[in-house]
Amino acid sequence: METATKVSTSFRLNAELVEKMKAAAKASNRSLNNFVESILLNVMNHETAENTTLAAIEEAKACGHGYVIDCAIETDEMVRPMVGGGSHITDFMLNS
Repeated sequence: METATKVSTSFRLNAELVEKMKAAAKASNRSLNNFVESILLNVMNHETAENTTLAAIEEAKACGHGYVIDCAIETDEMVRPMVGGGSHITDFMLNS
């Protein structure tokens, strides 16, 4: 297994934020450095995955393959149970 090259750097951060991160790192039995690095890796990987997904959607739309349904779900909103048997998804989305 290849070891990643590490680089030392510094940041100026809000003191309250640093204290919260230290507490969260301690609660998960990790070093502050490992905790922050994990957060940054997750954010960067999420952005890469999101860009890949958006590119695939644009490619599908450009080729005329399939349909793209653009919808947003608020986190406060209750997620409805599965679509009833035999219901068409479009009817479900439009009539719910």
